[in-house]
Amino acid sequence: MANKRKKNAHSVYNYYECYAKVLLEEIYPNIYYNLEIKDKPDLQNTQSSLGVEVTTCIEQNLLEAQQNWLIALRSSDKNKTEKAIERMNQLGYTFTGGLQCWSLNKNYTYEDLFGDPEFDRIYKMTNEKFMKLNNTGYQLLDKIDLFIHSEIYIPQNKYNDILTHLKEINVDKRYFQYIFITTSDNQLFLFDMIENRCIVKSYDEQQFAYSKQAAQMMNFEHS
Repeated sequence: MANKRKKNAHSVYNYYECYAKVLLEEIYPNIYYNLEIKDKPDLQNTQSSLGVEVTTCIEQNLLEAQQNWLIALRSSDKNKTEKAIERMNQLGYTFTGGLQCWSLNKNYTYEDLFGDPEFDRIYKMTNEKFMKLNNTGYQLLDKIDLFIHSEIYIPQNKYNDILTHLKEINVDKRYFQYIFITTSDNQLFLFDMIENRCIVKSYDEQQFAYSKQAAQMMNFEHS
């Protein structure tokens, strides 16, 4: 199968797939290597019969702001860059260059950061992908994992609750052994369905380099 080429309005999703590839190969190189961007699932190493489905669980305005950030960061067209930065401002985000700050100018409440709706979206997304997995929505690889890009913050007292909910969803003939979730403080959570454990890896110091690597990897069209 040829590598897929997502262009223009859909280029942000290609970025997330590239970013997931970078994170997995850098943080877990003994498990994930030579991953190719394909489809169903999004990342594959067919020689080792391994795949990773990549999805986003990010609020729509932030998703649009990140798409415009990519345009502003990479476009050589001054007008396109200015329009992208202006749109980011309209959405409540100030363009800060390659090392982008994604915090809105607002006072966050406890519910904004830790409220159940934030986690409910994660569970809903996991269930949708799990149903697809068990309805032959993906290639028949030996192992398929799930990677969820999010901007939530996960406090330590939530680790076991999240693991329990994910295990309750993820029960059938086919299942995701590993479910990865990224967070707003640049941590990669691995929820292991077999070993019943949660592993947390910080990539805060490497975030800029990883993001730049993913942006360079994507097939970005300036049309």
